[in-house]
Amino acid sequence: MAATKQFYLAHPKRLAGADIVVTTFDALMADLGHSAENPYVAKPIGTGRGLRKRKRYRVVPSPLTSIDWWRVCLDEAQRIETPTAASARMALQLSARHRWCVSGTPVGRGKLDDLFGLLLFLGARPFGDKRWFQACFSLRHRGAMGRIGHVLSDMLWRSTKSNDVVRRQMGVPEQVEKKVYLQLSSVEKHFYKQQLEKTIEVKNERDAVGGRKATKRRKDKYDGLLSQQIHRLRAACCHPQVGTSGIRRINKRGRKGQRTGSNDDSFSPNARVLSMDQILDRLVTDAKKKCEESQRIAILHTNGLASLGRLKVEAKKFGRPDSQPDAVLLQQSVKSYLDNLHLMDENATPTSALGEATLLGCVGFRPSRKVVRDGHAVLDWQRSNACGRSTETAPAWARFEFEEGFSKRITALSVRCLEKLPGDLEAGPLIAPMWNILKPRNCVLQAGVESLGGSFVDVYGFDLPAGDSEGSAADNWEYFSGFISGKSKSWRIVINSYHNDFSSDPIENIYIGLEVRLMEDEVATDSFQRMHTLHNVSLALSSLMQCDENVCEQQVYIGDQVSGAPTVQDAVDKLETMTEESQKLEKVYMERAVNVHRASQLKLAEAMKERDNCKHDLEVTMHTISHLFNSFGTRSKVHEGDTGIGDTWFEDFLSLMHLRGSTNQRHSLCELVHKDLTDFYETFVEAKELETMRVRSNRFPSFNDVDGLHMAFNLRMHNDEVTFSPCAHLEPVELVSKLSPSPALQEIHENSCCQKCRADWNQTGPVCSHCKLEDELVRSQMQVNDPELMCVLKSMAKWLKGKQAEGSNFDHQLIVALNARASKFFDLHDKTRKVVDNAKLAWRTHFDLLSDLDELKQTKSSSRLPREGEDLSDLSIHEAGFVVQPCDISAQFMDNEARQAMAMADLRRNMSTLRYLKNQKLARKERASAEVQSRSGGGQNGEERGATCVVCLSPFDGDRAVLSCGHYFHESPCLERLIARSGGNSISCPMRCGRTRIEDVFIATNKRKDDGSRSTREVKGCWGTKVDRLVGDIMDVSDLGQKAIVFSQWDDFLSIIEAALEANGVKFVRPKSGGRKFGDAVKAFRSSNCSVIMMNVKNGAEGLTLVEATHVFMVEPLLNCGLDIQAVNRIHRIGQAQKTFVHRYLVQNTVEEKIDRWRMERQNNHFEDDLQEQKKHNIKAGGIDGGFSPSELHDLLN
Repeated sequence: MAATKQFYLAHPKRLAGADIVVTTFDALMADLGHSAENPYVAKPIGTGRGLRKRKRYRVVPSPLTSIDWWRVCLDEAQRIETPTAASARMALQLSARHRWCVSGTPVGRGKLDDLFGLLLFLGARPFGDKRWFQACFSLRHRGAMGRIGHVLSDMLWRSTKSNDVVRRQMGVPEQVEKKVYLQLSSVEKHFYKQQLEKTIEVKNERDAVGGRKATKRRKDKYDGLLSQQIHRLRAACCHPQVGTSGIRRINKRGRKGQRTGSNDDSFSPNARVLSMDQILDRLVTDAKKKCEESQRIAILHTNGLASLGRLKVEAKKFGRPDSQPDAVLLQQSVKSYLDNLHLMDENATPTSALGEATLLGCVGFRPSRKVVRDGHAVLDWQRSNACGRSTETAPAWARFEFEEGFSKRITALSVRCLEKLPGDLEAGPLIAPMWNILKPRNCVLQAGVESLGGSFVDVYGFDLPAGDSEGSAADNWEYFSGFISGKSKSWRIVINSYHNDFSSDPIENIYIGLEVRLMEDEVATDSFQRMHTLHNVSLALSSLMQCDENVCEQQVYIGDQVSGAPTVQDAVDKLETMTEESQKLEKVYMERAVNVHRASQLKLAEAMKERDNCKHDLEVTMHTISHLFNSFGTRSKVHEGDTGIGDTWFEDFLSLMHLRGSTNQRHSLCELVHKDLTDFYETFVEAKELETMRVRSNRFPSFNDVDGLHMAFNLRMHNDEVTFSPCAHLEPVELVSKLSPSPALQEIHENSCCQKCRADWNQTGPVCSHCKLEDELVRSQMQVNDPELMCVLKSMAKWLKGKQAEGSNFDHQLIVALNARASKFFDLHDKTRKVVDNAKLAWRTHFDLLSDLDELKQTKSSSRLPREGEDLSDLSIHEAGFVVQPCDISAQFMDNEARQAMAMADLRRNMSTLRYLKNQKLARKERASAEVQSRSGGGQNGEERGATCVVCLSPFDGDRAVLSCGHYFHESPCLERLIARSGGNSISCPMRCGRTRIEDVFIATNKRKDDGSRSTREVKGCWGTKVDRLVGDIMDVSDLGQKAIVFSQWDDFLSIIEAALEANGVKFVRPKSGGRKFGDAVKAFRSSNCSVIMMNVKNGAEGLTLVEATHVFMVEPLLNCGLDIQAVNRIHRIGQAQKTFVHRYLVQNTVEEKIDRWRMERQNNHFEDDLQEQKKHNIKAGGIDGGFSPSELHDLLN
């Protein structure tokens, strides 16, 4: 029997007449309401629940409870392990002489309480009583395991498929298990090492806390954090994108249906699954940010040392003598400053702009939407000159749109002109003489400014040479640098003019071509830090030159070496050079800020001009149609002063409806307004601009007719003081439009002391006029952005448009006139909103300008001693931080010295990592280029074209050892020879680039291996070590016509495998949820030619028979051996007629090896371990397969 919508009442006699009755758990649970649990079920008189009134309908009892069964046998008995479940409660209602429980699932996965549910159903007295069970079998009591074994020995029959006799009786063929050992590629290995370092940090913190006799709560807290980190470490063994700590974790809210994955050169930077090259880009970016932060901190403390050295000279006046003479102290100060400048210059080498970018361009741009890498692209345009217009009126532009998180500070670029047609145009129907190839002359590099809403601002203008007729100039790259820019993810190249104009006989087809390379500093330098260093080293050098001692006879440090006489002249030259550089930096920086300010003012002026034009059009329209409204006596405000946005067309419309509208027309208008308001309130909570719009606590007043609507609208406007007059919103806009790019000193000072602007600097001055202006702008923004009132007005306009489209005779001329006024009104309203928004952007750019001026002023500040008679309590916290007491100089000097040493050590370590990753990036690029050339033919293979080892002069064909300097060699035998030659703990680079500790040597590889030597089947794309090998094995299985199951505990990893399978043309299904969709996916796998089904192990490891498949792929080891056995047994069951295979993927030298070893140990003693597992694994952060005990956490890392 089954629980269906169409059922009939089965009489107990009919069931009793059958030898066997088969039913489902669904049918069993459906009869729960007809069992003794229902107090209204039919019972003998006097035994039921008393009611005031007699029940109208009788509750029919279940026939299952009316029979005394000889034997009740429950398959999948884990369904009744929880006594409170509906299936368990109904099963207990059955009367039976004998009871059997059959299950292939371990008892409760180690939960002792679930054993009670089985004993309760089996009627094992007295252990069916909860108190008896807990008193006898609690694991806290000694001998509990023995008592459990004694009780179960009389009622438990355990048969395993490992027994040959059982397997022959079941008819199940042999199952073979194969372990595939993999080695991570260099990219994955680096990411795994990062996670391992974080895990070890947490472990060390836990050990330190535990050593201080910490409380149990604190230990549990750190054990939980450590378990989370190990869970992330396990995810890193699969793919860098898997888990909560993954790089750009895959978004679960993807688009519906099958996802498409691709991993070739056209792979979109906004795609969900990243290639290894894209992951490497993110690792390089992360390493670069760490280098920039380390360098910033190192320079900060080095400047602190230099400043304190100068203060030591001044402190002598306060009676704080120093053993060193003034000249030596000042020389040390100058040396520290110059070391900083040298460090900045050394690390500021221009390199390619890292990452992927999407190319966009103007009309005629050929590679639109193409994805390029590392800022290198060919920009070309194909245009038509049918009209014979001059090129001066047709500028061309192309934009680099870098991905989110890859904002660039471009500091240099290389450009060259293309004077030949590309291959696709040369092979086209038009011959070369029919093309006019233009040579760009004046070009501009622009950056998108976020504060301007993404508008572009000029950064650097440059001219390209014309070249000769032979095109020699086109073969040379033109290099441009020396400009300062801010970070931006949008960069644009604009061509304003050309060297060659159109010929006298205009050619219709025009080609423009540029090849561009955008560059950024290897380690970006803070411009303010450089200006601070240059300013203060100039002061220190001036003080050194004015020293009373004879500096001409001293050796003065002025550069990379110590020079002798003439020291004064060298110092003067050095001083002039640094002063000029400081002034140039300040000038260029301010020019950039002023350019942004002027661009915002220009954008505001254009918006105001557009609004004025729209206002004029509305006034013309109003005067043209004014006689129509005067003819029927409405209260039109056409002639009442300044109309502008104050046109009250809605007043005329509502008056017209009141005077001439029919009942049906009024009703339809009110219904439409009600409907639009309802929709508005439902979607208003999802608005993205709540901070710039009027938000009310109460809703629009209710109304029932047109007069009520008119009154409600006026009431809302009156209560909120809403006006549609233009003057009410544009007063602060006029003030913003008058802000100057050269603010007065008083304005700068007032802004720098403002308690609102400079709250981060703990300033306590009065609120500046600039902040007050912001409050007025925000108020104006909210006034012109009133979504509720605009919703009502748009509903009225919609009703008007509908009537005009219907051609109704209802005052047709008035309807057309009102429509025209409404259209102009909304147009003017949009223009007014745009003006106010642009005014807010202009205000922001002026605020940034004031901040830049204030920072420039602060940049030139340095530590100082307290002035004579100065009251330090009058200073702000920020100002007091610059004051150093003479007695604190030595202590602060030692503190800065220690912090500088730590920062320099971090910088060296991070720079080593950055060079290693960049080296990997270059090597992958070379290998990819060699593979492309090898596939295209040409005599040599890709390996011969690749790089060679400088030690043995042989090409690289295997793993490479990478030193901290970035150079790499063969792991064997070249690295072994270097280690043997060094005879110590470090290796000297043969290229004389320094020494590297043996433990800091990286091993780089890009091969997918199983036994360390054999490469696997080639897979389209580069998805990672595990995914590449898994997809290759699945393709082998699919070629044989067999089916497979893929299990993983991470949905992110299954999404990556899904994209890889789709890119390689493997058909698959992936049930993502329970219920009908899950069943449909399983049915599709069984019936169609689908080769693979992918499931999360928590959803598909139980109660599912898939004997159609013969291969199970366990992509990561599971700690819970019971869950692992259940997953493997999905194909090894009764009905399986073929030999089955289990493939386990393990990454060598990672935590996966030890976890798999623990799994095997637990499997050998499966029953006892499962009973104790819940008690022992009290940490819940270990994933769906269970957590780790505290001892296991430490054993795993040891």
